[in-house]
Order: sequence, then C-alpha cells, then structure tokens
Amino acid sequence: MHKDHPVFLDPPKPSDLLWRYMDWPRFLILLKTKRLYFGSVKVLQSVDLFEGSLPTADKQIYLSHMSEQTLKNGVEAFRRRILVSCWHYNDSESLAMWKIYAPMGNGIAIQTSVPDFKKAFDATSVNVYAGRVIYIDYETERFYENVPEIAYPLLNGFVAFIHKRKIYDWEQEYRALVQDMSVPDGISVDVDLKLLIKRVVVAPKTPAWIIGAVQLLLDELLPGVRAERSLGDLEPTN
Repeated sequence: MHKDHPVFLDPPKPSDLLWRYMDWPRFLILLKTKRLYFGSVKVLQSVDLFEGSLPTADKQIYLSHMSEQTLKNGVEAFRRRILVSCWHYNDSESLAMWKIYAPMGNGIAIQTSVPDFKKAFDATSVNVYAGRVIYIDYETERFYENVPEIAYPLLNGFVAFIHKRKIYDWEQEYRALVQDMSVPDGISVDVDLKLLIKRVVVAPKTPAWIIGAVQLLLDELLPGVRAERSLGDLEPTN
C-alpha cells in the first residue's frame, strides 16, 4: 500500500494530474495483469549517470563521517534495492512526452490524479512511496539547505532518488518507489486499474481502426473508460 513519508512531496498545485506515456505492449500487459511494473534504478542510470548520486556539497559532508569507499558502497547498495515507476505531472498533454515515450501513432497515455494514484495501491502488500522529483544544481546546491550537518548520516536513503539535475526539470517527473533487493531487474505490483486509469488518450496520428480496437479492449477489461483522441489531432478552425 502507499506509505506517506516526509521526503516525498506532492506536485505544486494545481498540477495534480499524473500521466504515463507508454507503447502498446506495456499498456496491454498492464491491463491484462493489473500489475504496475517498477524498474531498477540501474536501468535509469543508462540514461542519467547521476541517478542516486549526491551533490558535491552533500558528498563532502558524508565524507566527514565515513570513508569514500564506505560511501560508495552505501550508494550502490541503495541503487540495487530501489525500483521505480516514473510518471509526468501536468494539467494537459505533453508533445515532448509523446515524442519520447509513445511516438506518433504508436502508443497511449493513461491519466490519473495524485490522490487516486496513491489509493490504487491499497490492495498490495508492498510498501509504495510516491512524490515529485526535485531538480537542483548538483555543483552548487545541497539536497536540503537547512538540515544540520550532524543529521546527514541519518538521512533517509530515498532522498538521492527523488532529486535530479536541473537539466531534466522539463520532465516534471513524479516517482513511485519500492524497495526490494531480491529482484534486481524489476517487480510488478498489484494495482487498482479503476483508480490508476481514469482516462486513456491515444497518441497523435493513430489510425481510427486502432482506436476502435483499443476501445474494444477497454470495454472488456476496464468498462466505462473511453479511448480518446489526442489534442495533437485537432485541426484548426480557420
């Protein structure tokens, strides 16, 4: 189930809508299994080497309490146990997200809200933590400016995984995290699809017959949800 934790913050209002852009196979697996996949942070490192790392100033504080090798081992241990599901918070569709995660005519976006997203995990025994990613300058900023240095060895290990470099702030990322060292590649978690999927928006330029097929699938597995065309398919009126 979802667990509250002080390091996980909700998106700034009024942006409490969450989107997940995906290709057709991932969408079908989600509908059929009713389980949401959480992937290893090690996979995310293939895109951003800074995943799970520390800002320069924070690293120096930790090194005043432990050796560099101990710190390195600790960071790697957390990277092996943290699994994530990445979402995007926005009040509307994002053309950038369509292009990256569900190319034109080849995918969908599901939408929910922050409260419904959290409730969607009520039936699972796995502890799920969720909050927005905080973007900082890793050369000039710390994770938290007002935390006494003596408290740093005690800071929760999640902190490094809900911060990213400012170069990625356009992502407006919202992350759900679980801990599990027994499945290094990923884990699938039971989820209530009626809460997780409030809307289904089909990628721009998707042929009409595919939209119809998606609707048949939804009628069978998620009655009441309609397959909507993307705003990217709207035509000018003048």
